[in-house]
Amino acid sequence: MPQSVVTTPIIPVGVVGVAASYDPESIRYDYAIGELPFLSLTSDTTPYERALAPVRKQQVDQSAAPGDQSLDSWWLRSQTDWSGGAGVKFMEPADNERIQRRFDVSAGVDVWEIGQASLLRSTSQVKSFASTSTARLVKYGTGVQFYMGVGSDIDRYNAGTTTATTGFSGTLSQLLLAGPNVLAVNAAGNIYSATNGTTTFSSLWTTSNGATKAWWVKQRLLVAQGQDLFELSLAGGNLDTETEFYSHPDSSWVWTSAAEAPGALLVAGYGDSGSAIYRFVLDAQGDLPTLSGAITTAELPVGEQILDIVSYLGAYVIIATNLGVRVGTVATEGQITYGPFTYEGATSGGLRPFDRFVFTGVADAGEGRPGLIRMDLSDLDESGRVPWANDIRVPSGQSGTVTGIVATSASDLALVLTGASARVYATTTDLEATGFVQSGAVRYGTLELKNFDSIRMEIARPIKGSTTIKVVDRDGTATSVGVADTSSNLDQSFAVGYPTVPQQQLAVRLELARDATDATTGPIIQGWQIRALPAVTRAELLRLQLSCFDFERDQYGVLKGYTGSALARWQALRDTVNYGPTVRLQDLNTLETLTVVVEELSFTQIAPPTDGSGFGGVVSLTVRTV
Repeated sequence: MPQSVVTTPIIPVGVVGVAASYDPESIRYDYAIGELPFLSLTSDTTPYERALAPVRKQQVDQSAAPGDQSLDSWWLRSQTDWSGGAGVKFMEPADNERIQRRFDVSAGVDVWEIGQASLLRSTSQVKSFASTSTARLVKYGTGVQFYMGVGSDIDRYNAGTTTATTGFSGTLSQLLLAGPNVLAVNAAGNIYSATNGTTTFSSLWTTSNGATKAWWVKQRLLVAQGQDLFELSLAGGNLDTETEFYSHPDSSWVWTSAAEAPGALLVAGYGDSGSAIYRFVLDAQGDLPTLSGAITTAELPVGEQILDIVSYLGAYVIIATNLGVRVGTVATEGQITYGPFTYEGATSGGLRPFDRFVFTGVADAGEGRPGLIRMDLSDLDESGRVPWANDIRVPSGQSGTVTGIVATSASDLALVLTGASARVYATTTDLEATGFVQSGAVRYGTLELKNFDSIRMEIARPIKGSTTIKVVDRDGTATSVGVADTSSNLDQSFAVGYPTVPQQQLAVRLELARDATDATTGPIIQGWQIRALPAVTRAELLRLQLSCFDFERDQYGVLKGYTGSALARWQALRDTVNYGPTVRLQDLNTLETLTVVVEELSFTQIAPPTDGSGFGGVVSLTVRTV
């Protein structure tokens, strides 16, 4: 071997890891990985490279239809349908079709037309009663026709004309339809009847035993008094002389509602023993089926009380309780399996179905205004929930509790508020002056920060009214980024601009305003798209070419090594990389010390070295800073 060679072993004793570093010695090395020093073997064919690591992975589109995930470059999230209803806080996962049709909250906006969102119709007062008693409504006929009443007053409303009725006495507690008749029940339990559309009531059933409640189901008049249930006719009589067909064993029991089911009647109530729905099967014997004994078909959790039930197409039963609204499926003879809450919160005014929708009253249908929520029974999910959203509401400044609802069509609606006075409101041809719909927060499925760039809007042409586009940060602060109206650029793209610092999430809030000259028209939103880029600190990639031979000479001519050292160093480097997720890299020329993750490690030998053990070559090392 020519000249003197430093033969001190260069394989350190002990464990090599991220905390280990190289202590420079006599030979002038270029790099150290942990405690392992190496000379650089950079050349034209094996260059030294540094670059910023990519931060966006390749998007893979596995859906049946093209969408945001089909596009490269920007991170995108879009919404073109709102019919999935309210209540979703985050707009993810992106591949969940139902989530992509849902939103967080809305007010004054119709979301039920697939592929668009527009303003709902406004309401105006059609009747006011001075009484503070509970007000009631019931629909009759085929048009905008209903009876409304409070205290001892009952009026007929027919296409804008109000007419007082006569013959009713006492304080009104209930209005209902019973075949060709409308029935009015007073607080004493007496029942009055009038032919639908007429204005004269007469006594039908009398009682001296207290309050009653009545329902017309399967061509039967069911009447509850205390814990007892009676089946009565429209011929009338004295309830005190009738015999109940069922008496609940719980003396505190209150019957609250009844509905139809295939082959059975469903009657619900609550008491000290709990809350349940009972099934009375129809036994077909002779011309008129008779009722069987009570069968418990559904029981509610402790503390939950059924207030109203309504059946839909014989397949579903909707259950309004003191805690919210559930939807159940009905089997052939009325057995019920119900799901979790579709809407969670107190409701009032009962349940009113029309077509595929069911309406119920709430204290806040948006921006603190009493009104209705709407549920779509045609879109039941696997958990037993259906979409819901805020619907029509009373004008600003009005307060009270919704105690009656009429649904003439999906958009011709009326409700009554009970409060300091009783007021009846009906929908008009004008749209709401303003309304909004706010999406769930867009996070792109990660908590990393993003730079939100712009929002693109698609609004039906010609544009009517205006739409203010806002972004809402995680603290709930809403900031306008632009207004889309008749003067807007047709591209309808708006720079976000706020917040000026990267954000983890943003929601999109669209505030609609009706046309200034034609109150019956307003904007029709067909879609929006928000785009962003990740704002994470980009890692650096380094590719090093390292000398790994038994004998090596530094730039000053100092030779070091021993036979077998190349293999030992390679094995030590391999073990160092395998030992932990990170290692320490020292650049002994630039004096940089970096904590890195080894992405690639390889050893290449073109031809065996002529000296030493015959093992030796180039180590290619690719690392990423962390």
